[in-house]
Amino acid sequence: MKFLIISDIHAMSKDLLNLTESSQSKPGSSSIGGYNGSTRGSVYIEDRTTKANRLLAVPEYLIDAGLNQDIDFLICLGDMAHQCKRGVLQLIWQQLNDIANDLSISNICAVSGNHDVASHEVDFQNGSPDSILKNLRPPFPMADPELRRDYHGNQFAVIEEGDVGLVLVDTTSLIGYQGQRKADLWNKGFISNELISGIRASITSSDCSAFVIAMHHHPTRVHKLQDVETDYIENGDNFLTMLQDTGKPCFLLHGHKHFVNFRRYNERQNSPWIFSASSLAATPYPGMQERYKCQFHILDFALNPNTKEISGQIASWDWVAGQWEKAGSTGMTHLIGFGRQSSLKDMAEKISSVVSEGGTLRGKGAFDEVPDLRYLTQDDIFDLQKLLKETHSVEMIASHGVQKFAFYAEDD
Repeated sequence: MKFLIISDIHAMSKDLLNLTESSQSKPGSSSIGGYNGSTRGSVYIEDRTTKANRLLAVPEYLIDAGLNQDIDFLICLGDMAHQCKRGVLQLIWQQLNDIANDLSISNICAVSGNHDVASHEVDFQNGSPDSILKNLRPPFPMADPELRRDYHGNQFAVIEEGDVGLVLVDTTSLIGYQGQRKADLWNKGFISNELISGIRASITSSDCSAFVIAMHHHPTRVHKLQDVETDYIENGDNFLTMLQDTGKPCFLLHGHKHFVNFRRYNERQNSPWIFSASSLAATPYPGMQERYKCQFHILDFALNPNTKEISGQIASWDWVAGQWEKAGSTGMTHLIGFGRQSSLKDMAEKISSVVSEGGTLRGKGAFDEVPDLRYLTQDDIFDLQKLLKETHSVEMIASHGVQKFAFYAEDD
C-alpha cells in the first residue's frame, strides 16, 4: 500500500496580505501579525509556475523521476490554507484533486486542520466553523457520500482497501467553540472518549488486518527529548493505547507540528508507529530553523501474510532553491525503513557468516542475503552497527538516509 503524504501547505493569497491583526488573531491571542502570522506559508495561489509554487511541482517531479507508479492514496493531513480563507481553501483542495488525477491516484482524502476551520468570528458569521469545508467542491474530505457523513457526523470515517483500513479522524470538531478553551482546542485539538470507543469498535470488527490512522493534531510528544512542549491532544495517550490494544498493526500519520519525526509509541510489540509529517510550505517556528526542511513524503508498506505485521519504507523530499530533491540530513532523511521481521541478533549472525566466507558484503548482494536491511529504522542501524562490531568484529558502513550498506571484517 502506497500513500503520497502532503501536510500543512498553509497556502495564502497575495490579495489578502494586508488584512489587519484584529480580525486575524488566534483564539486567546491579542496579536500574531495579521494574516501572515508566525507560520505563514510560501505557496501563493497566484503563483502558477512549478518553480514558484512547490505544490504544483510535486506531480511534475514524481513523473520525471518515474516515481508516479502504483500510488494508492493521496492524503493531506490538514492546514491546506492559512487562516481558513474560503477562496484559498477551494483552490488548494481542487489542486490536490488535480494532482491525484495527474498521478493516476484513484483515492484522494484529507483530514481537517486547525487552519481549515473558522476560528475567528469574521470567518464564520454565516455558518458553522466547518461550513467552508463542507461546501468544498469536489466534496471534502473524500468522494464517497456515506463516508463523508461519517466523518462530519461522527468525527471519523473508515476506508477499507483490501487488507488495510484507513481511519480519518477529525481532531478539529470543537474549534471555534468552548469560550476560554478556544486557544487550547485550536492548538491541541480534541478526541473524546466516545470517539475512541467508536474507532476501537470499527477496527476490531473490521476484516482488515492493519490500519493507517490519519489525523491533524499530534496525540503525544513528537520527539521524546527534543519536543518539550505539552501541546499534544489531552486524550492522545488513551487513543494510542487503544490502537495498541486492538492487536492489529497500526500506523498513525499526523501533521500540525511542522516537526518531522518517526518513532514507535513504546516498546511493546503491537505499539503503533507514529509519523509526524513535515510541512510542505510553512515558515519554521522560532528556534526550529536548524532542523527544519519543507518536505513531502511517500509511505510504502506491505502486510506480511504470515506474521500479520507491516514492513515498509518512508521516502522524503526537500524543497531546495525552487525544486524538489531527495531529502538530506536535515529533517527526515530521504529513505528510512520500519517493521523488520528478523531480530538484530539473527541479522548480525547472517551478515557475519557471509562476510567470513567472502570478505565483504555490499550493494544489492547485501539486500539479497539479508532482506530485512530494507526495513531498518535509524535506531536499528545504530544498534546493528554496534552489535556487529562488538560481537562479530564486522564493520558496517551505512550511508545516512539512502539505505546503502557495506560490511567487512575489521582485519580487512
